[in-house]
Amino acid sequence: MLDISYFEKLFNGTFKVLNGLPRYIALEQVQPEPDFKEKLGHLIGVGKSNKLQYISVLIQKTNNDYSNILITNGFEHRSSIIEYTKDLGNIEELPCEFQWKSLENELTEKEFKDTWRQCMLYSDNKPSTFTMAQHLEAVKSELGNNWRNSCRVFLKGGKPIGVTIPHMEPGTTDEGRLFYFGLIPEMRGKGLSSSLHKQSLQFLREMGATYYIGSTQATNKKMQHVFIRSGCMLKSHMESFYKYF
Repeated sequence: MLDISYFEKLFNGTFKVLNGLPRYIALEQVQPEPDFKEKLGHLIGVGKSNKLQYISVLIQKTNNDYSNILITNGFEHRSSIIEYTKDLGNIEELPCEFQWKSLENELTEKEFKDTWRQCMLYSDNKPSTFTMAQHLEAVKSELGNNWRNSCRVFLKGGKPIGVTIPHMEPGTTDEGRLFYFGLIPEMRGKGLSSSLHKQSLQFLREMGATYYIGSTQATNKKMQHVFIRSGCMLKSHMESFYKYF
């Protein structure tokens, strides 16, 4: 049976490999890969023979050679991504303004998926092609055993207002990320995003993260402002490509 370690050995640290097996594999560039063309061809062959649904690759924006190789091999450009980072060692300890529930306690999967679906409506990000069941399967695959604790819904007056999915990045001991962060449409524009994002960063620190990496599509100016208001610094510009089988 195909295992994530196979792909990790193939790229040997030049790309981070995120585990979406058996549906997909996601790669994120860490450093230059001198044999990118050959390894990508091998990856595509393995993907076809093992009936993966798709492969996603995130590369640095300045790497035009990789872009050309990906497009030549049937990948489609998905979106331009902006990454931000923040040291969590000195974040301000804030009172918990909002209640929250997780799938580990009180929250059902149906409630979580319903709230997450609402948060995705009218987003400035490119619409997802996944079903909510597929989104939740991706969380399970990539985050591992503690995924239920990561799936959280914010509440105001007992009613859901947003979703956050804080987690330790697989393969690291201190990198915190948010698999997803968003508010339902009627709660936007009320000054809540920054407070909820800062609370999400506190969740990450409680999980053991010493720094945070967050990302959003280049078209999502509102989320970029949230990063800045949370004290995050610009880290990198990336490009996302997908190949569907």
